[in-house]
Amino acid sequence: MARRQAAAIRPFSDPHVRFLLHDFVRQRTRSFANLAAPFWRLAWNPAPGASVRFKGVTQALDPARIYLLPPETGFAAVLARPTDHLYVHFTLSRPYAGVPPQVLSLPRTAARARLLTRICNHAAQGTLGHPAGALILLALVADLLAELPAAIWSMPLPDKRISRVLDWMETHGFAFPPGNRDLARVAGLSTNAFIRLFSSQVGLPPMRYLLNRRVDHAAILLQHTDGTLDQIAAACGFCDRFHFSRVFQARHAMGPARYRRERLY
Repeated sequence: MARRQAAAIRPFSDPHVRFLLHDFVRQRTRSFANLAAPFWRLAWNPAPGASVRFKGVTQALDPARIYLLPPETGFAAVLARPTDHLYVHFTLSRPYAGVPPQVLSLPRTAARARLLTRICNHAAQGTLGHPAGALILLALVADLLAELPAAIWSMPLPDKRISRVLDWMETHGFAFPPGNRDLARVAGLSTNAFIRLFSSQVGLPPMRYLLNRRVDHAAILLQHTDGTLDQIAAACGFCDRFHFSRVFQARHAMGPARYRRERLY
């Protein structure tokens, strides 16, 4: 009797939505300058009064629309009057990285309006972070992302060996940064061949790419945790807060303390 072959597992691009911060709050009149950050944002206001400025164009936030902003979208926000504001900060896994900075606007359909009502109710009860609230939030985020044009996700995938290294960096490469030789070993290549392949596939040398990712991770920790600068520097592989501050300043045009202060809600 012929032996049945095990079915091959088909590759699946898991978006791995990770929520960083979310709430439905009453915000006072206030202006925010450049709010570029290494994570996605969702925003919805149930009443007029808020606007965003992106690439010189000011856009009022329409209550009939829900807005998504990909990572590194540098925008300014203005609250002309006190207004309720739903905001969600989240990240997606690497296959979904690389979406260009922009302001995406999607309609508040009847189904999404029902989800928004349930989300706001959970926020009022303080249960938005509980399993039931988080699942409703996930349903809204997934529905909005699924409506974006397919072309927005059509970035070419790198060589499998480089994909393996990129994934390894995300899980092992921040607190104790590896060298090119370590990464080449993960890729199964000689050091020189790895550096050439990585640079051609990613557009940056491995160490520069990893440094950028470590600083991006630090930006997320600054805005979404209460860790000290020393703790965040250590978590991102910097020898001390002074070295960390210099590198962070070079990438974000401001020091980590100011970055944290200007992005607190």
